[in-house]
Amino acid sequence: TGDPLGWWSRKRATLGISVLMTSPGLPMLLQGQEFLQGGGFSDTQPLAWNQAEDFAGIVDMTRDLIALRRNLAGRTAGLSGNHINILHVNHDAKVMAFQRWNQGGFGDDTVVVLNFGNTAYQDYRIGMPQGGTWRLRFNGDATIYDPEFTDAPAFDAVADGPPYDGMPQSMSFGLGPYSALVFSRPKFGSPDITRDGVVNGADLAEILSNWNSDDPFADLNDDGTVNGTDLSMLIASWSAKGKGG
Repeated sequence: TGDPLGWWSRKRATLGISVLMTSPGLPMLLQGQEFLQGGGFSDTQPLAWNQAEDFAGIVDMTRDLIALRRNLAGRTAGLSGNHINILHVNHDAKVMAFQRWNQGGFGDDTVVVLNFGNTAYQDYRIGMPQGGTWRLRFNGDATIYDPEFTDAPAFDAVADGPPYDGMPQSMSFGLGPYSALVFSRPKFGSPDITRDGVVNGADLAEILSNWNSDDPFADLNDDGTVNGTDLSMLIASWSAKGKGG
């Protein structure tokens, strides 16, 4: 109550939203939660809509988490699934991680890391259920959401480390204070973007019209940007029959 809009409050509030949007069950946002509405709940208290502009980054964070939860980009289907496996619990550091999945596999398996403490880590390690590359889909400590966040060095990670937490593989990454990370296994797309059975000019037009975007269908290698790599993959499959990714 002493500083409801300060750094400590913002970090804890955004961590709470992250937990809500990545946990099993039906998530429910309290009105105004996405722009740090203060006070107790009351249907007679008007919302502080000006805070939606003051904390536009946190509004964007909430929107991004909702998109991940709903699997709008087709990369985090696990967040809408019924399955959960606790991968890591560190009571001393106040860090935990869990896996969620629907059917399992690429574009489905999702790992959420939650730091409930005030310590930032440059190289935090957890056990992983599968080896290989895991794409970072969300970093709750990113300065795009708040310029006063620490922007911990969280990037895509490779699970190629030794067995850990009872899991066959492990990986390490940066982790900010009071924040969440969301990783998922990359889903490589089909060069037959239009799904008409052949890779041709229509698919090329999709690549070019979505250039530099993160369109999940044109981003064939699932690196977050439609660019020359995706174009090369398309050309290598030119005139070939479309194959699912």
